[in-house]
Amino acid sequence: MSVWPACNGPIKRLKPSTKLNAQQVFASIPSAYPVIAAIHLGRLIPAKRQKALEMMQECVDLAVKLGVRNIQLAGYDVYYEDKTVLSRELFIQNLDKAVKMAAAKQVMLSIEIMDDPFINSLSKFMEIKQQIKSPWLQAYPDLGNLSAWPEN
Repeated sequence: MSVWPACNGPIKRLKPSTKLNAQQVFASIPSAYPVIAAIHLGRLIPAKRQKALEMMQECVDLAVKLGVRNIQLAGYDVYYEDKTVLSRELFIQNLDKAVKMAAAKQVMLSIEIMDDPFINSLSKFMEIKQQIKSPWLQAYPDLGNLSAWPEN
């Protein structure tokens, strides 16, 4: 038996026949693991943007319920639509709202550096960070994605 610092107690090897309820499973998830969210905050259609913000709030609430203190947000403004200056502006506006949602519940929002020109480097993340100055917004550098772009 060993103790995992992120857990509330010792880790025990269970027999394959052991049945756990959902609460026991969630309690065993170390808080170091993020909740992963692919929510596109720059959608051009207002109803879809509103839905994205609702999903973001649900994600924050889930993170709190699970005891997870980090949400890894995919670094896309839009994915299934054309990227525009407007989609970038909408992303920044809604990211600011999402950061406030997360901060209100003391959950870190980390933007993953992606395989997409929108946020494919730490310097592009820092441009966004300059606009949203919050300790609750950080980068989640994915080494595979970072190495895919020559500017990194």
